[in-house]
Amino acid sequence: MGALKKYTLKLTVAGNTASPAVAVMRARGYAISCSYTRCSGESDYRIFWEAEKDGRIFGSSEPEEVLGLIAMWEARGDDWQATDEEIEFALKLRQDGIVYDEDGNVIDESR
Repeated sequence: MGALKKYTLKLTVAGNTASPAVAVMRARGYAISCSYTRCSGESDYRIFWEAEKDGRIFGSSEPEEVLGLIAMWEARGDDWQATDEEIEFALKLRQDGIVYDEDGNVIDESR
């Protein structure tokens, strides 16, 4: 088994990442809105975030995802769609993903 990698930072979506994502979008000049859709039942709501700028709108249920869409568009422009090669690469990453148990132990490397 190889040596463990040391990282300076590991950032994953958690309860404390939504507000910084909103702040980044705001700092980049996006108009941000949040809305709710009432689902079945009086207290069941679905949240939706949108960011708009220059006639373009980005939306998702999580502000971190909205920021990710913005980053993708800012890097790729209006022609943001994946090429066949990019799709194949992403699918291969999914197929080759390692399975861990809840404690972080590898339980299946053969997928």
